[in-house]
Amino acid sequence: MVSSGLKSVVLQLQRADGQYWNGRVYQRAPFDLRTRQLDRSFFALLDTLPSRSPDGRYTWTAIATDNAGNQARAGQTFVLDQTPPALLITSPAAEAGNTARLSDLGTISGRASGAVSVEVALKRADGSYWNRREYQDEPFFLEAALSNGAWSLSAGLPSGADLPPGNYVLLVRARDEAGNAGISSRAIVVTSSPAS
Repeated sequence: MVSSGLKSVVLQLQRADGQYWNGRVYQRAPFDLRTRQLDRSFFALLDTLPSRSPDGRYTWTAIATDNAGNQARAGQTFVLDQTPPALLITSPAAEAGNTARLSDLGTISGRASGAVSVEVALKRADGSYWNRREYQDEPFFLEAALSNGAWSLSAGLPSGADLPPGNYVLLVRARDEAGNAGISSRAIVVTSSPAS
């Protein structure tokens, strides 16, 4: 009589185009990646994983074989996303050299394709950041409203005496569901301080 204990586990990594990872490159034929049993329940992968793979859908398949030769399979599909959201600042509009000249910030807005959050920071020429009340040394980001890829921010921005004439940089950061961050910036020249 043959014991039915676990004999081996192999893994397969397959891309959406049907190619399998063989430890060095992707190939057409299925390939079993080797594992080593650590204890009764855990196995460690021995083959090398790809260091850089294109974005897309992948499937891990584990194939367990017992001492009697019976096999069981389990799979898990995941999406690899390494691309940051596409980010665009539409207001304030840029003039020559990606610089906006204005007297009041008004509403800052733009597009962020694939983003789940957008944050905005305003940095003065002295390197300090606006934090809704005053300027501070540490970077500070205000959360923008985001809907269907369009983002905007008007609340919490400086105006009047808090926005004296001078040079500023608007920094916008968008994150997608995978945590990838896209960053865009716009130079701003404040030409006069309107009454607040």
